[in-house]
Amino acid sequence: MLADLSAACLGMIQLNDRGETFHWDGTVDDLKVFSNDSLLKSIEYLRILTDVQPLPIIQGHPLLLYLDYQLPDSGELV
Repeated sequence: MLADLSAACLGMIQLNDRGETFHWDGTVDDLKVFSNDSLLKSIEYLRILTDVQPLPIIQGHPLLLYLDYQLPDSGELV
């Protein structure tokens, strides 16, 4: 998952399923996997921001989240 926190001057931040964060350099090669080996069903319910206490620096700023999926057969990101 990629969060655009540029409005709070924090840039683009990636998050994995262990709660670790990483800055993103803007390249496809630098994208981190949120969770390994998860096959999606035709309908998925995503719990992304459950019980989150936002940092004071981002309060009042827009939070843009980007999600992608890598196709298992081709490796294409969608």
